Amino acid sequence: MLCYILCLLLYVQSCFAATIGSALACNYGSGVSSDSGFVAKFYTYISADYTDYVQSSFLASGYTNNGYITSATGVTSPQFSFSVLPGVIATSQLYGVDVTISNITIAYSGYFKGK
Repeated sequence: MLCYILCLLLYVQSCFAATIGSALACNYGSGVSSDSGFVAKFYTYISADYTDYVQSSFLASGYTNNGYITSATGVTSPQFSFSVLPGVIATSQLYGVDVTISNITIAYSGYFKGK
């Protein structure tokens, strides 16, 4: 039985294995696909004293502890600005996603190819 499972796993691995040619500088070859823009992942930010964001543990991964909200893809202009009065919880669309803009953490990820 163990041999059967091992052989099945090896077969499945060989069905999905693919060889991608080596990259030369920024020319990554035809075996790699790309999408324009960053992925922006939105997380809840609940701290009222605004001290969390200066802690290295928060910057490393602590921002994920308060809960994932949603994400947006294809973000080509990651800058934004808004003005909210103190104590007001404001909602708006950011990158096509409805979010509470006064209480969020945004993590951007992606790679870029220089021109």
